[in-house]
Amino acid sequence: MDNDASHTASHKDTPDPQHAEITRLGSLTLIVAVAYAVTGYIGFALAIPPGNVSILWLPSGIAMAAVLIRGYQAIPGILLGAVVINIQSFYNGSLDSLPFMTILAILMISIGNALPPLIGRYLLRRFGNILNPFDSGQSILQSSLIFAAACTVSASIGALSLSLAGLVDGSPYKLLGTWWLGDFIGALSFTPLLLSVVRQSRFVALSLLAVAIVSFGGTYAISNHVRNQAIEAWENQASREA
Repeated sequence: MDNDASHTASHKDTPDPQHAEITRLGSLTLIVAVAYAVTGYIGFALAIPPGNVSILWLPSGIAMAAVLIRGYQAIPGILLGAVVINIQSFYNGSLDSLPFMTILAILMISIGNALPPLIGRYLLRRFGNILNPFDSGQSILQSSLIFAAACTVSASIGALSLSLAGLVDGSPYKLLGTWWLGDFIGALSFTPLLLSVVRQSRFVALSLLAVAIVSFGGTYAISNHVRNQAIEAWENQASREA
């Protein structure tokens, strides 16, 4: 009887592997989504009106590093973060007021945001050095070319989606160039930083993250001031031309 009771108690104390896996994936999704959305908010502070395309899109580095580190399991977090930040960029007081084409554009842009890390991971595995993509001059060159090619996909989908939704005036080609540059710079600057943080000791990793937070916080404060001045100048010009 005692043996049966102890066996039952030990069985209850054994963690459920399926539950543990679901918890781990949920935590990963939440962490990636929050990181993507927060850096995306900073990125939109660097966008010059009247568009909402940033010249430095840090979430592309978050997404690329997350997929290189955790594989395809990071994709749900990227999609969730992309949807949240894109809704925030078009939100004007009520979700019901978002036109269908705008909602469709948000979904297409979010899917486009998730494609470059998948393409980058595949190309690095096929042609580059997926384990150490920045450990030598040759690896850096290969990774840069792969990131440039991968970011072309998200920029093309994003610019085309905004154009079809009627959210930009004129040709989408100029928008595509700015979009691609923002994605590429974000991936090339932030991905190696995150990969380095993951491979360091806890103290070094926290120190690097603290420096990054302070740096990007200062960048956000300065860029937000510049952006507000640009908005004011643009509105003044629009009122004079009206």
